[in-house]
Amino acid sequence: MGELKSQASGMIYVGVVVMIVAGSQFTLLSLFSEGLAYKIKIKYFRRCLEKDAEWYDENDPTQMASKISLETEAIKKAVSDKVGKVYSGFIGFFASYTMGLLISWKFTLCLMALLPFMMILGALLGFLFGGNVNAEMNAYAQSAGYAEQALQAIKVVQTYGREMLEIRNYNKNLDDVRKF
Repeated sequence: MGELKSQASGMIYVGVVVMIVAGSQFTLLSLFSEGLAYKIKIKYFRRCLEKDAEWYDENDPTQMASKISLETEAIKKAVSDKVGKVYSGFIGFFASYTMGLLISWKFTLCLMALLPFMMILGALLGFLFGGNVNAEMNAYAQSAGYAEQALQAIKVVQTYGREMLEIRNYNKNLDDVRKF
């Protein structure tokens, strides 16, 4: 019974340490990404103000603020979320193999022999599913393009009774998505 209590308390201590480390990692990466996004917004805005007048003729200046905000938000999300996941993955990988070697080195060596096969399988699955995601996104983009065109010319579509044609054009690309 005493051994069970010591193992349970050890697990509680490990859980508390993991919670503190994960919370501080999230907090620090969020603060870093906020600061980075702020600096990028300022530099982006300054570069836009330094452009010639003909640049403003080609680009809509009323959309500049929303464009800056959307792009820096994507950078902020990538830094705070994706970098943390990559960092946690590497630390977890090396820590688990270190603990495995310390606890049962024979079993860990057997797992290390299977590691190249698991990496090849993971890369193959990523390649297969990655291609499908790109094809799905292209099909959704084309369908959205058809819908946008139809909505912009809604008076013409309605006047000539072409609603069913536009619906077929929209659904044509969505059928490709259903296949995936």
